[in-house]
Amino acid sequence: MNLFNKTVKESFNIPSNNGDICKQIEYEYVHDVYTQLAGHCLRVCKNAPKSSTKSGRVPQWSVVKKFLKELPDGCVILDVGCGQAKYELENGYIIGFDCCCDVLIKTEKRNNVDVLVADTLNIPIKKKSIDAALCVSVIHHFTTFERRKEALMSISKCLKPNSLLFINAWAYEQPNGKFPSVDVLVPWNLHEIKKPFFKFNNESTREERIIKSSIPINLPSENTISSWFSNKISKILPTQVSGFIKLNGAQQTPNMIDTNNKIQKIPPAIPKIVESIKRQSTTEQLFCGIKRWSPMIGRKLLSLVKNVEEQYADELTDQIFSEAFTEILSILHEVTYYRYYHVFKQGELENLIDSVPGLKTVDSFYDSANWCCIVEKIE
Repeated sequence: MNLFNKTVKESFNIPSNNGDICKQIEYEYVHDVYTQLAGHCLRVCKNAPKSSTKSGRVPQWSVVKKFLKELPDGCVILDVGCGQAKYELENGYIIGFDCCCDVLIKTEKRNNVDVLVADTLNIPIKKKSIDAALCVSVIHHFTTFERRKEALMSISKCLKPNSLLFINAWAYEQPNGKFPSVDVLVPWNLHEIKKPFFKFNNESTREERIIKSSIPINLPSENTISSWFSNKISKILPTQVSGFIKLNGAQQTPNMIDTNNKIQKIPPAIPKIVESIKRQSTTEQLFCGIKRWSPMIGRKLLSLVKNVEEQYADELTDQIFSEAFTEILSILHEVTYYRYYHVFKQGELENLIDSVPGLKTVDSFYDSANWCCIVEKIE
């Protein structure tokens, strides 16, 4: 495996300053959260039984496997936002990339699968060199139409003419209900959300409980001008929004406005008590960042400060303590992470694809609470 690093239910109105705020939402409520959750990911194991994720096997979507099976032999596939790179070809090669290296290390080493660290908006792949691509559960994490379009254009540049792309996104229309908004913060619990006492309660399924627990947010368009931002923020939010807005050099917690104009707190992406146990010194953060890019170089640099035995002992201790402490918290308290999603309404994914020059929707369908499209690169 090679790693290359290129580089509460009221609507929460988030002002935007030329799109910077929307990018920050993606960073805090997507990138940071997936990095934190990487420790709870299952390790990919192709030889594990298919019946249960408890066996250590990451489940694969049947529609994606069908798409891959119908491709000709010898194809080179680009797996966008691959995560643990759970898909593979019998007679082909897959290049997967993700912005979270902590998830990539869960990838099982295989001869026909390679992974790297990269950004969907800036893919380090030669133009028109890919035979087909997967974009599974990725596009719904981009906050605006413009950024979703930019992501598709970046993928399109890598594809050969007449090649195919499989893309899906979480649907607004769920089998057992609808989300409260197209832009939502969806909870992820270390342990299953408690089931209601009565079996036939309207929150009886996991999906219904997730929908019920989702927090709607209201994102402005990226062309929102800074004057609007300056005027409105002083009237609506006297306090700043954490991680989104900086006023007077201070930083406080995010808020939302309810129907009575009372300011309420919205939950952070990562529980504060979990963040507090992961704080490191500036030197440790530097070494940690280098080690994520290259474990070998990181350990060599760190050896200037401490010997190898101490490094491994510290790493093991930190990992055990962090995982144990988080598990204890999940038992004593509710430990909930929040991820940002833009859930797609019927026809919205096709409209997004049509906005990208050179892409054409060949087929579209609904599967497993997701809207899916097969797309052709026509030029």
